[in-house]
Order: sequence, then C-alpha cells, then structure tokens
Amino acid sequence: MSGLAFLFHGNLLYAEYPLARIPEMVEKSYLPMLKALYDAPAVKAVLNFSGFTLELLAGEHPGLYEGKQELFPLLKDGVKRGQFELTGSSWGHAILPTLPAELRTHDIRLCRETIQRLIGVIPEGFFPPELAVAPFLPAELTAAGYRWTVVDRELLMYTRRGALNDFNEFMRPSRSLTALTAVAQRGGLCSKLKAMRAIGKIISREHDYSPVEWQGVGESSIVAFPLESAWIAYSLLSLSRGFIFNEHRLAGKLRKLQTRMRGFLFPYSSDIEFFGLGGNTLTVPIPIERMRDFFLRLENEKLPFSLPSAYLADHPYRGRPEYCKAGSWSTRKDFSLWTHDADNRMLDQYCREAWRAYSTQEERLSTEKRDYLLRKLLLAFNSDGRGWTPLPEHRLFCYKNAQEVLSELRGRERRH
Repeated sequence: MSGLAFLFHGNLLYAEYPLARIPEMVEKSYLPMLKALYDAPAVKAVLNFSGFTLELLAGEHPGLYEGKQELFPLLKDGVKRGQFELTGSSWGHAILPTLPAELRTHDIRLCRETIQRLIGVIPEGFFPPELAVAPFLPAELTAAGYRWTVVDRELLMYTRRGALNDFNEFMRPSRSLTALTAVAQRGGLCSKLKAMRAIGKIISREHDYSPVEWQGVGESSIVAFPLESAWIAYSLLSLSRGFIFNEHRLAGKLRKLQTRMRGFLFPYSSDIEFFGLGGNTLTVPIPIERMRDFFLRLENEKLPFSLPSAYLADHPYRGRPEYCKAGSWSTRKDFSLWTHDADNRMLDQYCREAWRAYSTQEERLSTEKRDYLLRKLLLAFNSDGRGWTPLPEHRLFCYKNAQEVLSELRGRERRH
C-alpha cells in the first residue's frame, strides 16, 4: 500500500524574477523539464500550475508573454497516458486563508475552470499555494468538487503534539524544517553539515506517509496527503550535489525506503524553476540533463510510482479525522511572511479597498466586466508581491491591478 510521485509547482509570477524573464523561465525550466519527464513514462508526476500561469503559457496575456503552445500537447498526452496529474490551485496564486471568503470562492472556481478549458481535464486534487491552510478549506474544497489536497506535515505534527498555540511557556516550539533547510542551503560549513545530518536522520527514521482525513469546520473533511519538508530539502541537496549528497544517493534512499514505506510519498514537491534556472532556495540551478538521467535511472528501479487519484481509487482512505493547525509553508509556519510587514499591510489594505468597491457595484456589472475585474483583483492578492523576497516590481504589479479595479469602478460611479 505505498505510492510515489514527484510534485512540481509552476508559478510564472516568481517573486525573485522580473516579469521580463518569463520567456527565459519557460525556455530554460518549464519546457525542458516537462520533456525530460515525458521521456521517462514510468516516472509519475503531479503538476501544479496557477490558473494565471496556464493562461500565460497559452498566450492569453500577450502583454506579459506570447505563450508556449508546444507545452500543451506534452501536458495533455502525459495526462492521457497516466503519467501526469494536474491539480487545482489558486488562479492568482494567493495565500488563500487571507482572502475575503467570497473572493476565495471565485479564485478556486476560476482555476478549476481554467484547467478544464486549457487541458481538458477536471482536477481531483488541490494544491494550496505556499501550503497555506485553515480549517474552513476542507468544506470549500469539497464544495468545489475536490477529492484530495495536500498539507504541510509539520502543521499536522504540531497539532498532534498539542502545539496549537505558538506562545506557550510549558512547550518550547521546535525549529521548523523550513528554517533547517535554509541553513543547509545557505549557512556556513559547520552549520550546513549539522543541518544536513539532521535532515538525513528525519528521512531515515520516518516511513509512514499515510494520508489523513483532514477535519474542517461544519463536520467537513477531505483526504490530505502530508508533504514532508525534510524530503524536499534532501532531494534538493542530492540533486544539486551538495557535499556528500548526489542523485545516486537519493535513488538509493528511495529504493531502500520502498521496502518499509506505508502511504504515499512526494520525495520532491516544490518549484520547477530550481531545475534549469534556479530560485530563492537554490541559486545555482540543477541541470536538466542531470534530471533526465535521474528519471531514466528511476525507470529501472521499479519503484511504486503512482498518481494520487489512482492511489486513492485503489486504497480508499477512511481514517480518524484529524485537525490541522492553520498556517503555511514558512519559517514560522504562520502567515506573517505575507501579512505582517508594514508595506505588505498597506498593500493588503489597498487591495481590500478595491474588493469592497467591487462588491458594492458587482450586481450592476456585465458578466464580461465582472470577469475582467475579478481577475484583476485576484492578481492584486498574488502572493509573489508579498513574500518570500519579492522584487519591488512584483509588489507594484499587485498595486497596479488593485488600482485598475478602483479606477474603473470610481469612473463608473461618476458616470452614473
């Protein structure tokens, strides 16, 4: 009862790259990585794109990017032959728990519709951007038609330890794996070695990756696959050949794990940009040819590759419902990375002002105008204008979209 798949996250509004580099991101990372995957059909992959990213790739926003149509036959054929599975997500790549409730519903719906329109499939799984979750999401996701989602395993572990509150004199908070990963990637030699040893120990002792029944408000629940930050770190260290780590060591670790593993493991579940281009965690990119060789090697390992929806069809999960603490994939496991900074708070205030103006006039707008302004609003709440380390251009991109909504609606008020 074990399964295995890689999960690659694609969001072309990448905080650390200027918008002018979107074509480079596609040419150096997205297209060659998908081709490398496609050429190893036994290796299964879950692909998560924001709805706006898919529209950019389809050439529907020529002011930003002319598109890359040759990606779509790869995606569609990979889905058809059972190698790829696409997940739903936020259309505008927002931190979902921080959105106004009605706007969050629009965001989830629009992404699902975009995937169906451009890829021709209705996604069964859902990937919350930055693994940002809250107890109201299970009800909203099941209402939208989703069967499964993913959660940060650390948030589940905090809940199981009774650590729902960050500030508790009787329970000292443990260091997050995100912080440990940062040290392993960017720390000094001694710090790196200690961090890598700690990550290796976590990988070696853990073998139960069973999904959980994530319990939400109103007696709602949804199956959730835990994502393990230690595996993300270990995979990145191995594939980037950090110190004693390399891709051969990673393949051996996966081969050894399968003999005792339970559940479903995503050994890598993060940004596609790290391959061929680099990103905020990995400044030196992992070569695509290395990944191509790695995927072909894994084909010969006879590992239990599967896709989450197929795994659940074969192994329906009906476990004890578990609560998951609200939080996100960040160093402190909360939402402060996107909300607490003074400049972020000002941006959020401006975006909410635009949302209130839209809500006031929504019923008087045509269907076309509603759709246009909603998309602008969703881009205004985009997470990459807020964290991790966004360029000013990305923050101004969010301001610009909110400002366009306000200008349009104030103009309508004056005319009426």
